[in-house]
Amino acid sequence: MIYSTEKRGYIVATINRNNLKNGISYRIMVRQKQPNSNKAVVRSMTWKKPYDMTDNESKHYIHKVAYEFEEKIINELNGKGVKDTDISLIDYGLERLERMKNDISPHSYITGVRMHEEMRKFFGKIKLKDVSPALIQEYLDKKQKQGIVIEKAKLKKSLKPVLKSKRWKLKNFVKKAKISKETFEKAERGQEISLATAEKICKPLVIKVKDYFDIITTRKPFAKATINSYRKSLCATLSSAKRQRLIAHNYASRDYIETPNGTKRDTIILNEKESIKLAEELEKEENIIIKTSLMACLYMGIRRSELAGLQWQDIDLENNVMKIQRSMHSTKGFGLYYKSTKTESSKREVSMPQALTEQLKEYKVWWDEHRPYFIDPKFKDALFKKDTLMPYNPSIFITWLRKILEQAGLTKVTLHSLRHTNISLQLMAGIDIKTVAGRVGHSQTSTTTDIYSHFLQSSDKKASNILDKIFE
Repeated sequence: MIYSTEKRGYIVATINRNNLKNGISYRIMVRQKQPNSNKAVVRSMTWKKPYDMTDNESKHYIHKVAYEFEEKIINELNGKGVKDTDISLIDYGLERLERMKNDISPHSYITGVRMHEEMRKFFGKIKLKDVSPALIQEYLDKKQKQGIVIEKAKLKKSLKPVLKSKRWKLKNFVKKAKISKETFEKAERGQEISLATAEKICKPLVIKVKDYFDIITTRKPFAKATINSYRKSLCATLSSAKRQRLIAHNYASRDYIETPNGTKRDTIILNEKESIKLAEELEKEENIIIKTSLMACLYMGIRRSELAGLQWQDIDLENNVMKIQRSMHSTKGFGLYYKSTKTESSKREVSMPQALTEQLKEYKVWWDEHRPYFIDPKFKDALFKKDTLMPYNPSIFITWLRKILEQAGLTKVTLHSLRHTNISLQLMAGIDIKTVAGRVGHSQTSTTTDIYSHFLQSSDKKASNILDKIFE
């Protein structure tokens, strides 16, 4: 049996009913005439009648299916419809990253590629057009349950005798092992390093990792921010596909997906007494680069990448002002490079405490004597450079901080903890929230309020006590 639909512009559809052994199906064929031409292209689809639908119901319903099929083709002709494609979700995401490669930072590109290759394990060859909210939700839920396995290595006995027996100087060995001198010294101090780094150390020495290192394996749940980063990555991919009309909906958006809760990392800070002790320990530090960089971090609450990105043009020693206008990053395969700050509002001018200004004046005298030349013009005025005249990798600052904390007998904290500490000390001192947010580069005061609400509560109690005294 053949049904015909009305002509709609250049679209003509016919419906053929087929009685098959396993049920009834309908073949919808749309004859798509080309404008200003007698030529036509035939598009078709098959719709199978559900078993619980009567023949009369199917005769009416098939016209709705045919109408929607026609509508889809008309929208495509007008540039509004979804284009037919068999590309997989992951392959499309990787193609998108390649297109954007020159417009995004190396870190964003490498991270994006890594995440998509990791997501391939779940999505495989699933086509872009077959992605559903349920599928994405299942992936995120599974990701949360899976967590992350961290393998660390801790040195059991010194490697220096091995180096000596092989007559290797340390500087030659670290170059051969492709690690930094600081990393080797970190391992020698008994601090944990990654298993991959331990393997790098042992390979040129021709020794077994298990003979010299204890392997420590831990499984941790992903942080909420990490789970959400995977959703955002999928969301960006599907958003691009929607703009290109390859899909009708972005099923990774919050309209369709519930982001798993994950865990929230505790904000670890030093209290006022510990902060003073850290400052005193820095004052005794003989290495002027370590002393100056960590003082800048503690006194200004700047991010690690912002600290590494500082140049002398950012420092106004006469007016006690520091400008934060760039960050520095290191990405495998790309090396060191400057990029913009985390957000546009992170660019800021901040007054420096006098103690930091005096330290920077002293450091400038030393820098002019020991670092006056440069290899790469873009790193000419970098504040913190090696004797090779190349900037330090931003990761070096945490190594230096751990050294100082150990000397001071203080709790191990991260470099970002100094930022939390700086903000918390300002709030506890009664500095208004707007000023604090501006100094640390938060785009909105609500960001500062949400993260440091517990310190605002202590300020609220302090205000209450002051009012008590006023009205005594």
